[in-house]
Amino acid sequence: MGRETRLQAMPEHWPLFVQARAGELADDCLQTVFCYLGWLSGKQASTDREAYFALETDPAYLTLYQQVLRLLDEEPALLWRTADLDRRFEVLLYLLCETTADEASRSTFRWAISGRERVHELALAGQGAPIQWNDSATTQQIHVALQDLEFAELARQFGTEKFLGTPLYKKSDDRREVGSLHYFYCQLKEYYRAAAAAGDATIIVLD
Repeated sequence: MGRETRLQAMPEHWPLFVQARAGELADDCLQTVFCYLGWLSGKQASTDREAYFALETDPAYLTLYQQVLRLLDEEPALLWRTADLDRRFEVLLYLLCETTADEASRSTFRWAISGRERVHELALAGQGAPIQWNDSATTQQIHVALQDLEFAELARQFGTEKFLGTPLYKKSDDRREVGSLHYFYCQLKEYYRAAAAAGDATIIVLD
């Protein structure tokens, strides 16, 4: 089973998210929310929103799904403030960090893809990785760091001797991979632009 990284914007003070950070939810609740939002966005909101949990019998999870729907009724654009970095997350992080020798900037880039802190020790993704998050201030900080950084700076780090010698998850040295990395970097930048503009926090799931 492979690993991929996805980002989802989230209002920092949404009660369910506050509960997750306090450890008041079951370990898979936040992952369940994340998967449901991904299903809805993948369906382009063109199907019955309740079809996903039509067979659910657990009252706690039914309440959870209804909370998500109420949130989207209040903030429908939240559904589209998301990014999928696929399996390129580690290569993108490497390329970002190689564009600067400044450790503070490198830390910001790490937070962009890996998150600044754990939501809670109980909040786990499907394969057991901790779910990470960035608060709204960090999300804004990341947007500022990325907004003027063009992909050409990252591309210069691709294929170097250091790149080739660094073990990275699903790394490819095929030059055609640069086009895919450009696509996912644009997703990352656009995600942080939109999330920062909305004043959202960021949830990051590696699964």
